[in-house]
Amino acid sequence: MGPVINTSYDEEAPFIHPDKTTLYFSSNKYQTKDRFDIYTSSWSASLDQSGGWTPPVHIGYPIKAKDDAAIYLAATNNKPIPALSDELPAAIVKKDGKTRGIEKNYISETNNYIVTFADQKKIPLTLLKGKVIGADGKNPRLVTITVTNNETGEKMGIYHCSDLSGDYCFILPPEKNHNITYEAEGYLFQSENINTSNEAGHFAIQQTATMFIPEVGSKIALHNIFFNQANSLLLPVSNTELDHLFNFLITNPNRIVEISYTLNSYEKAKIKYNELLSRQRAEAVVSYLIEKGIPEDRMGSKSHANRLKLKKEKKKSPSENNSQQKKPFEGLELKIIEKK
Repeated sequence: MGPVINTSYDEEAPFIHPDKTTLYFSSNKYQTKDRFDIYTSSWSASLDQSGGWTPPVHIGYPIKAKDDAAIYLAATNNKPIPALSDELPAAIVKKDGKTRGIEKNYISETNNYIVTFADQKKIPLTLLKGKVIGADGKNPRLVTITVTNNETGEKMGIYHCSDLSGDYCFILPPEKNHNITYEAEGYLFQSENINTSNEAGHFAIQQTATMFIPEVGSKIALHNIFFNQANSLLLPVSNTELDHLFNFLITNPNRIVEISYTLNSYEKAKIKYNELLSRQRAEAVVSYLIEKGIPEDRMGSKSHANRLKLKKEKKKSPSENNSQQKKPFEGLELKIIEKK
């Protein structure tokens, strides 16, 4: 990392904050040989043509006293977590808008401590965690989870879930329109859209991704294909998802599929309009795939324009008020209708 960070002493336990520009690490350069302290540095593009790290700043008291402070992490609630610290005499926190101290907390064994910096700049942070399961009752193996920026097509990260439990956990970069794609051999790909562009706080999202075997009747929602408002013009932010769809059809040449689009409305007058728009959007995706080289006889299109009924309000129990009601699906779907 260069002489700004690396010295003749020991630098250990590096941690890059999800903002991609802030580095925390431990060093013993100002301590005795066996004592470590935490430092921070920021990546700056203005230092030279290629960018570089700013001179490290010692976090100092009250995070550090006379003993080791070795590992730094950041939690989703914006609370930094110095770990493996032998002593934490005090911490500065904000409570009711005032800065207050925490009483001395000394434990002789190695412990973890949670500290909130009163003057720390809040950086958006989204933690995505969940489980990947198979609709066939089995855990898909070797699942790859790819996070792509829909705006630029840049891959932001590639992750894997546990083959044993199906669990996964990773942090999404802030201020991005994310395509989250789950892929495993022998299964239809799944995708989710999570947009952190307007998020200013810290969030933890938990969800389950169900993967289907590509057999007749299986279908998936295509959450990352977008159209211009009120017409069927495909937007460039759809390219990543369209490529996934194209690759699936290329690698499964014996599948015949149906592309459908669904729109819902409470107004009867909008049903005909929605039916036309749904058909045009489904046909736009089919036309795109034909232009890319997929034979026309392998695809069909279908539209759905549903009229929703307003339900009369009734008194709900506390458990019903707290539960989230499932919204009717609206958008694009792929369905396998025949296998040659």
